[in-house]
Amino acid sequence: MKLRKALLLLALFPILLTGFSSASATEVPSNKYLWPPVWNGKTDVSAQPITHYAFEIVDTFNSGSTDWSFIRVATPGPQPLCSSLNDSYCVPLAEKYGWWIIRVLPACKSATDLSDCIEGLSIASADGQKRELRFLKTLEKSGITADPVRGLGEGSGSSLWVEKGSDDSTGYMVTVSGDAGGSFSSSSFPLQNFAATVVPYKKYLGDFKALHWSINDTTHQGQGSSTNAPLDCIWTDTGECGVTSEFPEDSRISLRVHLPASMTGWLIGRLKTPNINVEEISPSMGEKIGVNRVTVDALPVNLPMVAAAAPVNEATPLVLGLWKDNICPECEHGIWGVNVASSNPNAFDMLKIFDKWIGNKALLSVPTWSVSSLIGSTQELVGCNKVSRKLQGLVTTNATAYEGKPPTFDGTSLNYKLAGVHYAADGTVFQGSYDLLLSSDAARCLYKFTNAPIQAVVSVTSSDGETRASTSVLSEKDGWLHLAAYGFTFSTPTIKIQLTQSKATPVIAKRTTITCVKGKVSKSITAIKPTCPSGYKKK
Repeated sequence: MKLRKALLLLALFPILLTGFSSASATEVPSNKYLWPPVWNGKTDVSAQPITHYAFEIVDTFNSGSTDWSFIRVATPGPQPLCSSLNDSYCVPLAEKYGWWIIRVLPACKSATDLSDCIEGLSIASADGQKRELRFLKTLEKSGITADPVRGLGEGSGSSLWVEKGSDDSTGYMVTVSGDAGGSFSSSSFPLQNFAATVVPYKKYLGDFKALHWSINDTTHQGQGSSTNAPLDCIWTDTGECGVTSEFPEDSRISLRVHLPASMTGWLIGRLKTPNINVEEISPSMGEKIGVNRVTVDALPVNLPMVAAAAPVNEATPLVLGLWKDNICPECEHGIWGVNVASSNPNAFDMLKIFDKWIGNKALLSVPTWSVSSLIGSTQELVGCNKVSRKLQGLVTTNATAYEGKPPTFDGTSLNYKLAGVHYAADGTVFQGSYDLLLSSDAARCLYKFTNAPIQAVVSVTSSDGETRASTSVLSEKDGWLHLAAYGFTFSTPTIKIQLTQSKATPVIAKRTTITCVKGKVSKSITAIKPTCPSGYKKK
């Protein structure tokens, strides 16, 4: 297992690091949900030898390269930033390597907007009262001007949404982004996937500055101005910044986005008891891709975040092996920490390798509402996706680590592996949740079922083979099966979903008897549909 990719991601996006300073003219309270850990704090460790090897699990729905819009060329090494698809510096490179494009979606201009955009955000309280939020503004960290001739949509920044009639001191930061890259000769650049997050915040006023960035003419990399805001701020604009807060208790968040109808397959979410609805806004016609309104409605979850640091003198051969092929001289001071995505298979390995220093307990629980496309699938699921060409399923969980792919199908059951720690950050036993929304079409395609009702059992099996919990189908509504398991514990449970369908009772046809005559001769014929032999007549 190599960590080079994790280190490379940090090097690719210096704009995200240089846009902030550690000092602020205004006192902002510490963001108690700030993650990942700042292992070395604000101490200058450039002359200090390495003391620890560390890792942290991170959720990567909208972080690193996916929370700002850009056009790059997918060259080996640092990818140059481009002002447009016609950038004279980038065009020769793109002819060879192709385009890497990330678009953050803007707010829709209307409910029938045919571009990729965010239509709205609403909150339903525990008593069922639903409140539609108001779009406040867009945080223009960077942007892409739409190019209708080349089939490239607008790239914007994260947006802020607030309660109607409020003083705007609290709200929600919404980021919906996706990859729109392709070859140089592509006739259009539709969104291929998406990731969406909703983060509650509290606003603080101060001597802050909006982040302005430009492309360096020499290096063709991003260069950003200082915002004079601390890392505790998750967004910054002129005179204000936002710090992560909590979702209202027992409230459901509903996000409506417009996405290309070509976006199919599976989704993953950090949600609980989700609902999903897909409505056609405009149909696909020939090469013109239609637009769907995708609504995801769910409770947020508290994610147990895990990190650990192994002292150099205690590092095991497995820990040392993780770093032996990674050359990063500038990292070898103080604590050398790396990020591991919660959906990456390496996350399962890291939890085992650092088990001694983790202590089977999370460091922090972060309130989270996020949903994202899943890339990759099994052969059976790919086949069914080609048949339906729709969204097939949504898998949601609050586990620290999970498989970044749809459930595998073994011919009998759908299987999904999770991993985590036994205790939450407050010391209580962590209670796992798992929801699966499976389209009825996908279920019937996989199992070759008829349109008769489907029954199911969801079981949670621990690594020692013991079944921990089970539940039945919760519902089949509007073309979706909803299955779930709650209250199970960790460390590496496997979710097994077995679907069955009662066989139709065969209808036994009734046999009848007729009498056939030929002259003075008569015969009795008994059959389901009796007929007289040649030359005989029915009496």
